[in-house]
Amino acid sequence: MTESTTAKNQRSFRLYPHWDVNTSALPPRSRLFRLAPIGVGSDEVECLTSYIARLAAEHSVSPRKLFCEEVLPQVGGYNEYYLTSSYFSAHTVNGTGKIAEITVRAFEGLTLQHDLRFTTFLMWREVFSPHRLLRKRRAWCASCYAQQLAERKCAYDPLIWLIESVSICHRHRERLCNACPHCGNQLVFLASRYRPGYCSKCLKWLGIMSTSKRRKPALKSLTSTELVRQLIVLDIAGELLSRAPHITSQPTQPIFLNNLIRIIGENAGSNINSFSDLVGMWSGKIRRLLASQSRLSIEALCHLCTRLDISPMDLLCKKEGETLSEGCAVLPRHNDPMQKLTTPWSEVESNLQAALQELPPPSMEAIGRRLGYSPPRLKGHFAILYEQISSRYKSYIKAIHPSPGFIQNTLKSALKEKPPPSLQSVFRRLRCRDTGYYYYSHHLDLCVAVAKRYKDHRNKPFDKKLTQEQLVAALKEDPAPSFSSLAKRLGHTREFFRQKYPELTRAIASRHM
Repeated sequence: MTESTTAKNQRSFRLYPHWDVNTSALPPRSRLFRLAPIGVGSDEVECLTSYIARLAAEHSVSPRKLFCEEVLPQVGGYNEYYLTSSYFSAHTVNGTGKIAEITVRAFEGLTLQHDLRFTTFLMWREVFSPHRLLRKRRAWCASCYAQQLAERKCAYDPLIWLIESVSICHRHRERLCNACPHCGNQLVFLASRYRPGYCSKCLKWLGIMSTSKRRKPALKSLTSTELVRQLIVLDIAGELLSRAPHITSQPTQPIFLNNLIRIIGENAGSNINSFSDLVGMWSGKIRRLLASQSRLSIEALCHLCTRLDISPMDLLCKKEGETLSEGCAVLPRHNDPMQKLTTPWSEVESNLQAALQELPPPSMEAIGRRLGYSPPRLKGHFAILYEQISSRYKSYIKAIHPSPGFIQNTLKSALKEKPPPSLQSVFRRLRCRDTGYYYYSHHLDLCVAVAKRYKDHRNKPFDKKLTQEQLVAALKEDPAPSFSSLAKRLGHTREFFRQKYPELTRAIASRHM
């Protein structure tokens, strides 16, 4: 072969880079389908129980089975109780407690989705009280389900429907449904056949199928005042849910207290009584908030934001460059609550006339602090107006409370209950949301008796060995007693027995089932 031929063959071959035969690094894989939650960053964000139901449908298992197999093993000693109980409080999955935290952490690890905490109220766990925050049964808007179906979207339950203070739909202004229109049952979360948009009992569609079956908006039972209140709650709650993913640091109790103290100083000169009159909230409730003796509620937040015309973020979030004070103590009481500028006497009468038109009616003590005069002094100059304002306020207070007979019967019934209830729990049954001063002042003897009976019950000596023998004897009774009836018979709560005797309580419950 000649040299020219060899050079020509070398030019005809093309050199390629060498291949890398090493195994490339694969991104992490999720154990479950990487399903994205709906509406994160909006006021229509999906709740976590709805997300679990949709994830279970992707894997063709029941939501309850998926939850029990993947989440409850992490709970530890309470696992068997939750697995066997049909009364598991599944609404807490969307709340602020330990179950919500465990569930979010578990499903974020299983799906590699890192925004599931925004489908719960975990972002606000240090600020809001869990008491009466979320409803325990499902509530839904039939028109929303129908709209999701018409737009070929996946049916889901927004988190805002779970808030107990919300009773109407934020989009259609219709009252939320709380019972299946087909079978009449109230529906729980994470039932074995739970599926958003469908009844978990009869499996029928809960939305409005056609215009012929469309019902008129059920707002006739709402007064104009209640409707305005609902719209305010929807606006505040919607802002909380939509702004949650964009908050850089989680709101805490010290941040809220620092903002509240600053706002009281700006609007009322650090006078809690004046601030109480300004926002129309009982001063004792404000002091309890400042002393960290109680937590904020959605309704109280709406009340403050409406009266002060501020955003909820102004109360709950830290401002840039702001430093927290060392310890947020209760603001001091002024020695003289009337020590401020007084209104000229020429204007006092017109202010008293205007107070007769206010809603809700103010008390003479509140008007006195507002005008800078003591109530007896106002009574001496304007006796007729004083009596009119006082009688109007007394009628208002009397109307917002149950009848005296109903209150008396409720307190007497509490004296016969086993185990004895606390006085505050009895007040909550009467729909009282403050310290219950009204009930103390009108039914002092009964209130003292209920409180003393509960205190004696809490302080009585506990014989652990004797109670254990009673529980062991209950395992041989025929018919097998239920755990609830046995706890009532022995005079303690069910949670008390679960903490003291976990194995015996599981055995008693299993035997009864």
